[in-house]
Amino acid sequence: MNMENYKDFRFQKERDFSDLFTDIFVFLKNNYKRLFYLLLLYAGPFFLIDGIVSAYFQNYVYSFSTMNPYSIHEMYGGPFAFLSKFLVWYGAIMLFKVLGYTFISSITYAYISLYAQKGPQFDINEVRPLAFSYFFPFLLASILISIVIVIGTIFCIIPGIYLGICLSFIFIIMIWERKGIGEAFGRCFNVAHKDFWWTLLILLVISVAIGIVAFIIALPMTAISFFGVFTRMSSGDVNSYYFIINVIVSSITNVVVSLLSSVTMVAIALQYFNIVEKEKKSQPDQSPSQTVNL
Repeated sequence: MNMENYKDFRFQKERDFSDLFTDIFVFLKNNYKRLFYLLLLYAGPFFLIDGIVSAYFQNYVYSFSTMNPYSIHEMYGGPFAFLSKFLVWYGAIMLFKVLGYTFISSITYAYISLYAQKGPQFDINEVRPLAFSYFFPFLLASILISIVIVIGTIFCIIPGIYLGICLSFIFIIMIWERKGIGEAFGRCFNVAHKDFWWTLLILLVISVAIGIVAFIIALPMTAISFFGVFTRMSSGDVNSYYFIINVIVSSITNVVVSLLSSVTMVAIALQYFNIVEKEKKSQPDQSPSQTVNL
């Protein structure tokens, strides 16, 4: 795409299904350097640590599974001591993941919000203060959404899917429309109901595509894990070099795969603006979404 078209790119317009996916690639093609730089700078460290902890956790669990009861008691102090350490390791992994994905959400949507308001030449230094101001609201919203979706899924899978689709708009609504969690929660359903099935299809297609890419990226990590298991089964031990390589590959894979979630967020933002523009056209005297005041 030439520079003239690049400057003409805007979020606030109606799009059909093919246009939306085309614009995902157009936006990422021209913004990946600045956007991914910010994501690596602020979210990357959390996923890097998460990858390291995950590699140690994997080694910890596998060591336990291959030990006899006497060795378990001697090394870990018994199964209950192992369980407590297991929960600590798992809790650390989940903590870093939650913090990392919250940073990805706040950085990505802050970037999109500034781009939508000011165009492609906005100052990248404006992203950090806007993203940081929404970090804790996004974190709280993520926790509440997870609880709601889990409850919906427990009763039946379909309500969980329905809630997940509707609430996918909550972050872009919070940061663009300047709404609190409660208001944004209600607004999500109002937005999603106007184009629910297309939103479902868009998220389904983008999820499958990202899943395939993530699988390909994770293949080296999977191969190294199988190599480690095979080595331990054949010799009862594993070379220290394997463990070091496992930690490095696991960390890099974790960081790269985590960045793919920003693609889904771009798709959600494009669909949100698509719905809002249609909403404006049907209600010309009402503007459900105003330009943010930064």
